[in-house]
Amino acid sequence: MTTSQFIDLLVKLANSSLTRTQLLAITNIAQNEILDHDSPLTRLRPDPVLPTTDGTYAYTLDAATIAAISTDGRLARRARKVYVRGDNLNNYNYSNNPPMYRTDGGVNAVGMAMYDAHASLQESPEPINSSAYFPTVRFDEDDNPGTTTDVFSLELYMWPLQLTSESVQITIPAAHQGRVLQSRVMMTIEQAEYGRSDYWEERYWKYLKEFNSSMDRNLTSDRADMQFRDF
Repeated sequence: MTTSQFIDLLVKLANSSLTRTQLLAITNIAQNEILDHDSPLTRLRPDPVLPTTDGTYAYTLDAATIAAISTDGRLARRARKVYVRGDNLNNYNYSNNPPMYRTDGGVNAVGMAMYDAHASLQESPEPINSSAYFPTVRFDEDDNPGTTTDVFSLELYMWPLQLTSESVQITIPAAHQGRVLQSRVMMTIEQAEYGRSDYWEERYWKYLKEFNSSMDRNLTSDRADMQFRDF
């Protein structure tokens, strides 16, 4: 259903004095909570490139750094890994850097071997368009990434598009909107009004488990064809 149709449904269910704008804001918070989870639904595809500069170890994952984020329109939530594709290993400076180790992902979607880079990954705490909230990548101090434009890639997961108006489509698939999203919104409303929401809370945790299980199955498929390769 469209976002407006979902808000129409909430107006009928909630039976409260909440405005459509307030219901939309609650829906946005609920969707952010539900999609704070790695899945093909939240993954940025194809895996974006991380440009690097010699002697620079820390990178903010925002639209200014990653061109694909600017094109996509969503805010980055977290990088699950930084890796070098097998066809780019020759561009990795072994004289200045320790060898990378093999990824648990084996090969990427096009069958290319992947190798993890040595880096610490910081997640975004909230979907706020400010540098203080963007996720970061920091290469190890003894692992200078050098100046590159196409060596490092990211397995990157995004926040959903923020529901700033009813014209922005809900990201959660329609099949799950009337279950996990609806129950989370109604739970929030009833807890605020009555202090508890036994009916909706029970359903929410049940539907969330079902939703995540469905997304996890897709993620397993998305990361399939694992072949470990030495270099």
